[in-house]
Amino acid sequence: MNKTLILDDRLERRNVLMKDKDTVELNNCVNKGWLTFITELPTSRDELEKVLTNYSMIAIHRSWMVDHGVENLIEEIIRRNNDYYIVYSGGISQNLLLNGRMRLNMNAASFYSENLPVMIKRYATGETTQPLLELLYGMSWKLALLLEYRNLIWLGGSEYDYDKEYDLRVLIADNARIPNEQLSLDWIEREIQKEKYNFTLL
Repeated sequence: MNKTLILDDRLERRNVLMKDKDTVELNNCVNKGWLTFITELPTSRDELEKVLTNYSMIAIHRSWMVDHGVENLIEEIIRRNNDYYIVYSGGISQNLLLNGRMRLNMNAASFYSENLPVMIKRYATGETTQPLLELLYGMSWKLALLLEYRNLIWLGGSEYDYDKEYDLRVLIADNARIPNEQLSLDWIEREIQKEKYNFTLL
């Protein structure tokens, strides 16, 4: 089972930002053992590593790390363990995926959304291989990436960097082809329409 840790030094924050029904679902994740909420972590390397190694996804409010001077240490431990890492804060204005989509910087209001308990459940039970994308975009993450890729081609034209976006092509091609070159706009448009159709049926 994949387990998630959320550190929030102000637990009332989730109650302010989340709808009641989503808070209930998040509490269900705690009760099932999929999620642990804490307000503090040890700050010594050994003790911190001992706690973090129990989880494969870790979300920490940025101000707590900055206040305790452990931002770099936590990043080092998480990267070494190859865990998913979410840094959230009201001061983060743009949601951004980094480190090969293993890290997500997120605004606190976007983090405490209806997507959070759904993603935690699906991640814990092995139903998703892209938890950060699901947290960011919901179940329609592939549609969002297809639209992003189409825009990159439109805006990039002949300057489009195929090597830089290799991972993106792998995700949206879904192993349908070896994505060693630009996916055709016709193929992308067909996939966009399929994804849109899938979500009108939900």
